[in-house]
Amino acid sequence: MRRLAISISLSAFTFVLTACGDAGDHFGEFRQQPQPQNPATVAHMTIRLPTHVNRNGAAFPVALAAVDGNGFAIAPGTQLREPFTINSNAACSVTFNVDGTTGAAVTANSWPKTNIVATFKPSKIGCKTPSTVKISAYDLDATPQTVSVTFKS
Repeated sequence: MRRLAISISLSAFTFVLTACGDAGDHFGEFRQQPQPQNPATVAHMTIRLPTHVNRNGAAFPVALAAVDGNGFAIAPGTQLREPFTINSNAACSVTFNVDGTTGAAVTANSWPKTNIVATFKPSKIGCKTPSTVKISAYDLDATPQTVSVTFKS
C-alpha cells in the first residue's frame, strides 16, 4: 500500500511539473538577459520589397530590419552608433521617405520609426532608368555592410 501511495505521489508531481512546462531546469529560468544597446550597433540587416512593386508612381513599403550584436531586433527610433543609408541605382526614378526625410538617397542616425516608403516613377528626360532597379541599405557596422533587393523596371 505504501509503495502505491509513493507511486501515485510521484506521478502526480511529475504531471504537475509537465503541465507547467517545466523540464527540470529551475536555475536557468531567471537568468538576466543582455539588454539592447543604446546607441545600437547594427550587426545584421535584411531588406524586403512587396511581391508587386507599383511602377506608376505609387508609393510602396521597403521593409528594412536589423539586429544588434546580442541578437535583439533594433527598435524603431533607437539611436545608431553608425548611420545607415538607403539608396538605389535609379536615382532619377526612385525616391525614399524615411521618417519625413525624402530623397534619392537617405541617411539616418536612428532606426526608422515608421516603414520606409519608396516611390518609383519612370525616368525624367535625360535620365535613363536601368532595366533592373536595385535598392540597397548600407551600415558600416553590419555584416554584410550592404543588403540589396531588385525589381524589374
